[in-house]
Amino acid sequence: MWLALVLSGGQIVGVLRLSTAVSDLDEPISSSSPEKSQRAGWVAAQWAIRMSSLSHPAVNSARLGGPIDSIAALAKELDELYLSQQELCELYRCTKEEVLDAFARARAAKSLECAVRGEAAEAIYEAAVCCDDAAELRSVVMASLAEDP
Repeated sequence: MWLALVLSGGQIVGVLRLSTAVSDLDEPISSSSPEKSQRAGWVAAQWAIRMSSLSHPAVNSARLGGPIDSIAALAKELDELYLSQQELCELYRCTKEEVLDAFARARAAKSLECAVRGEAAEAIYEAAVCCDDAAELRSVVMASLAEDP
């Protein structure tokens, strides 16, 4: 698995996983203005929410640059639920589909958390691993990048 390093003033400040999921979106996101890339991250998160059928008051109240606590708590809660579902599935107490649905909702919540934080590449990565339709995600993200601010 390849990771893209994020540099600031010659210092490594983070690692992006976007290139591992949808490598063709890495360059358009990194070369866009911060406003456009953040909007694309938000659009990707909203797409993931729709695709996973995630519904929760924290999702409904989230906004770009807004408070993060409730959505971060939801993302953590859904990650834990997904792991619990996976354990139950290993004991034959749930279906693989239930595990995949829990995974999709957890990733959609994490995508929204990243988008609210302004972490566009991570939001898009989480949206990409949320669902199987990378072609539709690419289309949504590229359309967002093409829009005038």
